[in-house]
This record gives sequence, C-alpha cells and structure tokens, in this order.
Amino acid sequence: MQTALLKSLRFPAAMLILGAIILAPAYFVSADEDTNSSDDGSSQQHHPRHPAGIPMEITSISVDADGVGTIEAELVRVPDQVTQDKGVDDGTGVTVTTTSETKFVVDGEEADASDFSVGETIFVGGKIDFEELTIEAKVVSDEHLRPKRPGCDPDAEQAEPSDDIRE
Repeated sequence: MQTALLKSLRFPAAMLILGAIILAPAYFVSADEDTNSSDDGSSQQHHPRHPAGIPMEITSISVDADGVGTIEAELVRVPDQVTQDKGVDDGTGVTVTTTSETKFVVDGEEADASDFSVGETIFVGGKIDFEELTIEAKVVSDEHLRPKRPGCDPDAEQAEPSDDIRE
C-alpha cells in the first residue's frame, strides 16, 4: 500500500520541483524593489541598480584617458516589465556617467574606454536614476553582465554580503 502511494506521488512531486526551478528567477527579480523598510517602520527611497540585462547602443562617448566622462546611449530590447514598472522603452536615451573607478570590459577582459565606439551595444552596471535617466557606472561591458556568486571562481576573493547581487 505504501509503495503504491509513493509511486502515485512521484509525478506531482516532480512537477512541484520543476515549478520551483522555473519560478526561482522571479524571486530574485522581485527582490529588486524601489523601496526598503527601515527598522522604525518608515519607508526610505532605495537607489535602484540598472537592469544589467538591458542592452544600450552608444550614441556619443566622451571619456578621458582616466575613464572620467559620459556616454550617451539609447536602450534597446527593453523588457515589457521594465517598461511597465519604470516607464522606459526602446529608444529611451540615458546618460552614463563614468569615473576613474568605472571598469571597462571587452570580451571578458579589462579594457579602456577608448575600446568602445558609437554604434556599439553595451551593458552597464551601476546606480540608475529613472527620473533623470542617468546611470553612475561601475562597469561598462560589451557583454551581458552576470552577477558574481561566491564559490564560482576558486581563485576569487569572497565578496562581502550585499543586498544587491548586481554590484
């Protein structure tokens, strides 16, 4: 009797596990909300990060040898959810501000700002102001940015815990 019961529960259990795997990315997306609650119960404004998966095309670039300057770009292939939540769409212009601390990456290797040119598609990681349409860039890359997770690279130093996985 117990064997038959266990066999009959295999399919529903497999579907439950499959559903959890499929829905897990939604959990991480929902963690990036616009506000955080403080200990006193009040709500404070959170500085949202740029959705690192949204590509943008460079329309102009003015960055000096130290990496300080601006990149004007237009968003391309903006997901519908971002359009609904933030009011940005394909073609929306953004100003990317770079500093001497900004890292430039080409083909997975550290590069210079001069390695980027008008018309190229880039991905930017950093703080975004959706009202002003500006981004304080920490990383500018020619490839999709992926969050680094502790344990993925045995030679890498362990990062301090952060409430934002896209730093």
